[in-house]
Amino acid sequence: MIHSNSVNQKAKGRFFRIAASIGAISFSSGVAIGEMLTVEECIQIALNRNFDIRISQNTTRRAAQDVEIAKAEFEPSFGITTSDSFNTQVRSGDRLDGAAQPQSNAQSTRATVSKGFISGGTLSLSTRLNRRFSNSTNSTINPSYNASTTLSIRQPLLSGYGPAVAKARKRLSLLSLEQSKYAFQATVLRIINDTEVAYHSLAFSQEQLEVRQAALELAETLLRENMMKMETGIATSLDVLQAEVGVANATDRLLRAEKSLEDARDNLLTILGEDSLISKEITVEAPDVANPTAPDLENTYSKVIDNAPRYLTLLNQRIQREVELRRAKRNRLPTLNLNGDYSL
Repeated sequence: MIHSNSVNQKAKGRFFRIAASIGAISFSSGVAIGEMLTVEECIQIALNRNFDIRISQNTTRRAAQDVEIAKAEFEPSFGITTSDSFNTQVRSGDRLDGAAQPQSNAQSTRATVSKGFISGGTLSLSTRLNRRFSNSTNSTINPSYNASTTLSIRQPLLSGYGPAVAKARKRLSLLSLEQSKYAFQATVLRIINDTEVAYHSLAFSQEQLEVRQAALELAETLLRENMMKMETGIATSLDVLQAEVGVANATDRLLRAEKSLEDARDNLLTILGEDSLISKEITVEAPDVANPTAPDLENTYSKVIDNAPRYLTLLNQRIQREVELRRAKRNRLPTLNLNGDYSL
Protein backbone atom coordinates (compact mmCIF):
# COMPACT_ATOMS: atom_id res chain seq x y z
CA MET A 1 0.00 0.00 0.00
CA ILE A 2 1.29 3.45 -0.92
CA HIS A 3 1.02 6.18 1.68
CA SER A 4 0.26 9.63 0.27
CA ASN A 5 2.12 11.44 3.08
CA SER A 6 5.44 9.75 2.34
CA VAL A 7 4.91 10.28 -1.37
CA ASN A 8 4.19 13.97 -0.81
CA GLN A 9 7.33 14.38 1.30
CA LYS A 10 9.44 12.77 -1.43
CA ALA A 11 7.80 15.00 -4.03
CA LYS A 12 8.54 18.13 -1.99
CA GLY A 13 12.18 17.11 -1.70
CA ARG A 14 12.42 16.57 -5.45
CA PHE A 15 10.75 19.92 -6.11
CA PHE A 16 13.29 21.85 -4.06
CA ARG A 17 16.17 19.93 -5.65
CA ILE A 18 14.85 20.74 -9.12
CA ALA A 19 14.31 24.39 -8.21
CA ALA A 20 17.80 24.61 -6.74
CA SER A 21 19.35 23.04 -9.82
CA ILE A 22 17.54 25.49 -12.08
CA GLY A 23 18.60 28.39 -9.89
CA ALA A 24 22.22 27.20 -10.01
CA ILE A 25 22.34 27.27 -13.82
CA SER A 26 24.27 30.33 -14.93
CA PHE A 27 24.08 30.07 -18.69
CA SER A 28 24.50 33.46 -20.32
CA SER A 29 23.79 34.45 -23.88
CA GLY A 30 27.16 36.16 -24.02
CA VAL A 31 29.09 32.94 -23.34
CA ALA A 32 30.72 31.48 -26.40
CA ILE A 33 29.22 28.15 -27.35
CA GLY A 34 31.21 25.56 -29.21
CA GLU A 35 30.14 24.00 -32.45
CA MET A 36 29.11 20.80 -30.68
CA LEU A 37 26.33 20.84 -28.07
CA THR A 38 25.84 17.93 -25.71
CA VAL A 39 22.42 16.82 -24.54
CA GLU A 40 23.28 17.92 -20.99
CA GLU A 41 24.10 21.44 -22.19
CA CYS A 42 20.83 21.61 -24.13
CA ILE A 43 18.86 20.53 -21.06
CA GLN A 44 20.56 23.18 -18.93
CA ILE A 45 19.82 25.89 -21.48
CA ALA A 46 16.19 24.78 -21.79
CA LEU A 47 15.63 24.74 -18.03
CA ASN A 48 17.07 28.22 -17.73
CA ARG A 49 15.53 29.84 -20.82
CA ASN A 50 12.33 28.00 -21.68
CA PHE A 51 9.23 30.18 -21.32
CA ASP A 52 7.05 27.35 -19.99
CA ILE A 53 9.49 26.96 -17.10
CA ARG A 54 9.29 30.68 -16.34
CA ILE A 55 5.49 30.65 -16.44
CA SER A 56 5.35 27.64 -14.12
CA GLN A 57 7.78 29.30 -11.70
CA ASN A 58 5.63 32.44 -11.64
CA THR A 59 2.51 30.34 -10.97
CA THR A 60 4.25 28.70 -8.02
CA ARG A 61 5.24 32.10 -6.61
CA ARG A 62 1.64 33.33 -6.88
CA ALA A 63 0.42 30.21 -5.07
CA ALA A 64 2.93 30.87 -2.26
CA GLN A 65 1.59 34.42 -1.95
CA ASP A 66 -1.97 33.07 -1.71
CA VAL A 67 -0.84 30.89 1.20
CA GLU A 68 0.47 33.94 3.06
CA ILE A 69 -2.83 35.73 2.43
CA ALA A 70 -4.80 32.74 3.76
CA LYS A 71 -2.59 32.54 6.87
CA ALA A 72 -3.32 36.20 7.60
CA GLU A 73 -7.03 35.37 7.87
CA PHE A 74 -6.59 34.52 11.58
CA GLU A 75 -4.32 37.48 12.29
CA PRO A 76 -5.84 40.51 14.08
CA SER A 77 -7.09 43.19 11.73
CA PHE A 78 -7.25 46.91 12.47
CA GLY A 79 -9.35 49.47 10.65
CA ILE A 80 -10.19 53.15 10.96
CA THR A 81 -13.10 54.96 9.31
CA THR A 82 -13.82 58.65 9.51
CA SER A 83 -16.44 60.98 8.08
CA ASP A 84 -16.93 64.74 8.03
CA SER A 85 -20.05 66.61 6.92
CA PHE A 86 -20.79 70.33 6.81
CA ASN A 87 -24.25 71.86 6.36
CA THR A 88 -25.17 75.50 5.90
CA GLN A 89 -28.35 77.41 5.01
CA VAL A 90 -28.59 80.73 3.20
CA ARG A 91 -30.96 82.08 5.79
CA SER A 92 -32.94 80.84 8.74
CA GLY A 93 -36.55 79.89 8.24
CA ASP A 94 -37.38 79.60 11.92
CA ARG A 95 -36.42 81.51 15.06
CA LEU A 96 -35.75 78.20 16.77
CA ASP A 97 -32.72 77.75 14.52
CA GLY A 98 -30.83 80.10 16.80
CA ALA A 99 -28.87 81.75 13.99
CA ALA A 100 -29.54 83.98 11.00
CA GLN A 101 -27.52 81.64 8.78
CA PRO A 102 -27.54 78.19 10.46
CA GLN A 103 -24.39 76.11 10.09
CA SER A 104 -23.51 72.71 11.48
CA ASN A 105 -20.53 70.39 11.29
CA ALA A 106 -20.58 66.67 12.20
CA GLN A 107 -17.46 64.49 12.45
CA SER A 108 -17.28 60.80 13.27
CA THR A 109 -14.25 58.54 13.74
CA ARG A 110 -14.37 54.80 14.39
CA ALA A 111 -11.52 52.36 15.11
CA THR A 112 -12.06 48.59 15.05
CA VAL A 113 -9.89 45.62 15.99
CA SER A 114 -11.15 42.13 15.13
CA LYS A 115 -9.79 38.60 15.14
CA GLY A 116 -11.14 35.35 13.75
CA PHE A 117 -10.85 31.96 15.46
CA ILE A 118 -10.68 28.40 14.16
CA SER A 119 -14.14 27.80 15.61
CA GLY A 120 -15.53 30.15 12.97
CA GLY A 121 -16.26 32.91 15.46
CA THR A 122 -15.15 36.53 15.41
CA LEU A 123 -14.24 38.81 18.32
CA SER A 124 -14.16 42.55 17.66
CA LEU A 125 -13.57 45.67 19.71
CA SER A 126 -14.62 49.03 18.31
CA THR A 127 -14.61 52.57 19.61
CA ARG A 128 -16.39 55.57 18.16
CA LEU A 129 -15.93 59.32 18.73
CA ASN A 130 -18.54 61.78 17.42
CA ARG A 131 -18.09 65.56 17.35
CA ARG A 132 -20.85 68.02 16.51
CA PHE A 133 -20.59 71.80 16.14
CA SER A 134 -23.35 74.35 15.45
CA ASN A 135 -23.50 78.15 15.42
CA SER A 136 -26.97 78.03 16.95
CA THR A 137 -27.38 79.97 20.19
CA ASN A 138 -29.65 77.18 21.38
CA SER A 139 -26.69 74.79 21.64
CA THR A 140 -25.58 74.86 25.26
CA ILE A 141 -22.55 72.60 24.66
CA ASN A 142 -20.74 73.57 21.51
CA PRO A 143 -18.94 71.63 20.21
CA SER A 144 -20.39 68.46 21.72
CA TYR A 145 -18.60 65.10 21.91
CA ASN A 146 -19.96 61.59 22.22
CA ALA A 147 -17.79 58.48 22.65
CA SER A 148 -18.65 54.80 22.87
CA THR A 149 -16.81 51.45 23.03
CA THR A 150 -18.33 48.13 22.00
CA LEU A 151 -17.08 44.58 22.47
CA SER A 152 -18.80 42.12 20.10
CA ILE A 153 -18.62 38.39 19.62
CA ARG A 154 -20.18 36.34 16.85
CA GLN A 155 -20.07 32.55 16.89
CA PRO A 156 -21.83 30.33 14.31
CA LEU A 157 -23.39 27.27 15.92
CA LEU A 158 -24.42 25.28 12.84
CA SER A 159 -23.52 26.59 9.38
CA GLY A 160 -19.98 27.95 9.34
CA TYR A 161 -18.97 26.35 12.64
CA GLY A 162 -15.72 24.56 13.31
CA PRO A 163 -12.22 24.23 11.85
CA ALA A 164 -13.56 22.39 8.79
CA VAL A 165 -14.95 25.72 7.60
CA ALA A 166 -12.66 28.26 9.25
CA LYS A 167 -9.40 26.59 8.17
CA ALA A 168 -10.64 25.37 4.79
CA ARG A 169 -9.27 28.36 2.88
CA LYS A 170 -5.83 28.01 4.43
CA ARG A 171 -5.81 24.26 3.83
CA LEU A 172 -6.92 24.66 0.21
CA SER A 173 -4.28 27.32 -0.43
CA LEU A 174 -1.58 24.97 0.88
CA LEU A 175 -2.90 22.20 -1.35
CA SER A 176 -2.94 24.60 -4.30
CA LEU A 177 0.69 25.43 -3.59
CA GLU A 178 1.56 21.73 -3.64
CA GLN A 179 -0.45 21.40 -6.85
CA SER A 180 1.56 24.19 -8.48
CA LYS A 181 4.79 22.49 -7.38
CA TYR A 182 3.66 19.25 -9.00
CA ALA A 183 2.76 21.20 -12.15
CA PHE A 184 6.21 22.80 -12.08
CA GLN A 185 7.83 19.39 -11.70
CA ALA A 186 5.75 18.06 -14.59
CA THR A 187 6.78 21.03 -16.74
CA VAL A 188 10.45 20.43 -15.94
CA LEU A 189 10.19 16.74 -16.81
CA ARG A 190 8.29 17.54 -20.01
CA ILE A 191 10.89 20.10 -21.08
CA ILE A 192 13.69 17.61 -20.37
CA ASN A 193 11.89 14.94 -22.38
CA ASP A 194 11.11 17.32 -25.26
CA THR A 195 14.72 18.52 -25.28
CA GLU A 196 16.08 14.98 -25.42
CA VAL A 197 13.66 14.01 -28.19
CA ALA A 198 14.47 17.14 -30.22
CA TYR A 199 18.19 16.65 -29.61
CA HIS A 200 18.21 13.05 -30.83
CA SER A 201 15.94 13.97 -33.76
CA LEU A 202 18.53 16.55 -34.80
CA ALA A 203 21.30 13.97 -34.37
CA PHE A 204 19.36 11.55 -36.57
CA SER A 205 18.80 14.27 -39.19
CA GLN A 206 22.52 15.05 -39.22
CA GLU A 207 23.43 11.41 -39.75
CA GLN A 208 20.72 11.03 -42.37
CA LEU A 209 22.05 14.05 -44.26
CA GLU A 210 25.53 12.51 -44.37
CA VAL A 211 24.03 9.28 -45.70
CA ARG A 212 22.10 11.17 -48.39
CA GLN A 213 25.22 13.11 -49.38
CA ALA A 214 27.19 9.88 -49.70
CA ALA A 215 24.36 8.34 -51.73
CA LEU A 216 24.38 11.32 -54.11
CA GLU A 217 28.14 11.07 -54.54
CA LEU A 218 27.81 7.38 -55.39
CA ALA A 219 25.02 8.12 -57.86
CA GLU A 220 27.10 10.84 -59.55
CA THR A 221 30.11 8.51 -59.68
CA LEU A 222 27.96 5.82 -61.29
CA LEU A 223 26.67 8.34 -63.84
CA ARG A 224 30.20 9.38 -64.81
CA GLU A 225 31.29 5.76 -65.13
CA ASN A 226 28.29 4.88 -67.33
CA MET A 227 28.93 7.90 -69.54
CA MET A 228 32.57 6.84 -69.97
CA LYS A 229 31.48 3.27 -70.70
CA MET A 230 28.96 4.50 -73.27
CA GLU A 231 31.72 6.46 -75.03
CA THR A 232 33.81 3.29 -75.22
CA GLY A 233 30.81 1.21 -76.28
CA ILE A 234 30.62 -0.91 -73.13
CA ALA A 235 27.36 0.63 -71.83
CA THR A 236 24.22 1.78 -73.57
CA SER A 237 22.25 5.01 -73.36
CA LEU A 238 19.73 3.16 -71.18
CA ASP A 239 22.42 2.62 -68.55
CA VAL A 240 23.21 6.33 -68.62
CA LEU A 241 19.52 7.21 -68.35
CA GLN A 242 19.10 4.92 -65.35
CA ALA A 243 22.13 6.52 -63.71
CA GLU A 244 20.66 9.99 -64.33
CA VAL A 245 17.40 8.88 -62.70
CA GLY A 246 19.44 7.62 -59.75
CA VAL A 247 21.15 11.02 -59.43
CA ALA A 248 17.79 12.80 -59.56
CA ASN A 249 16.35 10.53 -56.87
CA ALA A 250 19.43 10.96 -54.68
CA THR A 251 19.22 14.74 -55.11
CA ASP A 252 15.56 14.69 -54.07
CA ARG A 253 16.37 12.63 -50.98
CA LEU A 254 19.22 15.00 -50.13
CA LEU A 255 16.95 18.04 -50.35
CA ARG A 256 14.39 16.32 -48.12
CA ALA A 257 17.15 15.46 -45.64
CA GLU A 258 18.30 19.10 -45.59
CA LYS A 259 14.74 20.22 -44.90
CA SER A 260 14.39 17.65 -42.11
CA LEU A 261 17.65 18.90 -40.63
CA GLU A 262 16.47 22.52 -40.64
CA ASP A 263 13.12 21.54 -39.12
CA ALA A 264 14.85 19.51 -36.39
CA ARG A 265 17.23 22.39 -35.63
CA ASP A 266 14.36 24.90 -35.47
CA ASN A 267 12.41 22.59 -33.17
CA LEU A 268 15.37 22.27 -30.79
CA LEU A 269 15.98 26.04 -30.79
CA THR A 270 12.30 26.67 -30.04
CA ILE A 271 12.46 24.42 -26.99
CA LEU A 272 15.75 25.93 -25.79
CA GLY A 273 14.48 29.51 -26.09
CA GLU A 274 18.02 30.91 -26.40
CA ASP A 275 18.12 33.75 -28.93
CA SER A 276 21.91 33.77 -29.23
CA LEU A 277 21.86 30.29 -30.80
CA ILE A 278 19.63 31.30 -33.71
CA SER A 279 22.44 32.86 -35.73
CA LYS A 280 24.89 30.03 -34.98
CA GLU A 281 25.38 26.79 -36.83
CA ILE A 282 24.87 24.26 -34.07
CA THR A 283 25.54 20.56 -34.29
CA VAL A 284 24.92 17.74 -31.85
CA GLU A 285 26.68 14.48 -31.15
CA ALA A 286 25.10 11.19 -32.08
CA PRO A 287 24.29 8.89 -29.14
CA ASP A 288 26.23 5.72 -28.54
CA VAL A 289 23.83 2.95 -29.54
CA ALA A 290 26.37 0.16 -29.44
CA ASN A 291 25.74 -0.69 -25.78
CA PRO A 292 22.27 0.55 -24.77
CA THR A 293 21.30 0.46 -21.09
CA ALA A 294 18.56 -2.04 -20.33
CA PRO A 295 15.78 -0.68 -18.06
CA ASP A 296 15.18 -2.23 -14.66
CA LEU A 297 11.61 -3.45 -15.04
CA GLU A 298 11.27 -4.59 -11.42
CA ASN A 299 11.72 -1.09 -9.99
CA THR A 300 10.02 0.80 -12.81
CA TYR A 301 6.55 0.76 -11.25
CA SER A 302 7.66 2.04 -7.83
CA LYS A 303 9.79 4.75 -9.45
CA VAL A 304 6.85 5.92 -11.54
CA ILE A 305 4.61 6.09 -8.45
CA ASP A 306 7.21 8.07 -6.50
CA ASN A 307 8.15 10.44 -9.31
CA ALA A 308 5.13 10.83 -11.61
CA PRO A 309 3.66 14.33 -11.07
CA ARG A 310 0.37 13.20 -12.60
CA TYR A 311 -0.13 10.58 -9.87
CA LEU A 312 0.84 13.05 -7.13
CA THR A 313 -1.54 15.60 -8.63
CA LEU A 314 -4.42 13.13 -8.45
CA LEU A 315 -3.66 12.44 -4.79
CA ASN A 316 -3.59 16.17 -4.10
CA GLN A 317 -6.89 16.70 -5.90
CA ARG A 318 -8.50 13.94 -3.86
CA ILE A 319 -7.50 15.69 -0.62
CA GLN A 320 -8.81 19.01 -1.97
CA ARG A 321 -12.18 17.44 -2.75
CA GLU A 322 -12.35 15.98 0.76
CA VAL A 323 -11.70 19.40 2.32
CA GLU A 324 -14.31 21.04 0.09
CA LEU A 325 -16.80 18.28 0.87
CA ARG A 326 -16.45 18.72 4.65
CA ARG A 327 -16.89 22.47 4.29
CA ALA A 328 -19.91 22.08 2.02
CA LYS A 329 -21.59 19.63 4.41
CA ARG A 330 -21.17 22.04 7.31
CA ASN A 331 -22.42 25.02 5.30
CA ARG A 332 -25.58 23.13 4.30
CA LEU A 333 -26.80 23.29 7.90
CA PRO A 334 -29.24 26.02 8.98
CA THR A 335 -27.82 29.36 10.02
CA LEU A 336 -27.74 29.79 13.79
CA ASN A 337 -25.41 32.32 15.38
CA LEU A 338 -24.58 33.31 18.92
CA ASN A 339 -24.12 37.09 19.08
CA GLY A 340 -23.09 39.16 22.07
CA ASP A 341 -22.38 42.87 22.52
CA TYR A 342 -21.19 44.92 25.47
CA SER A 343 -21.06 48.69 25.15
CA LEU A 344 -19.66 51.47 27.31
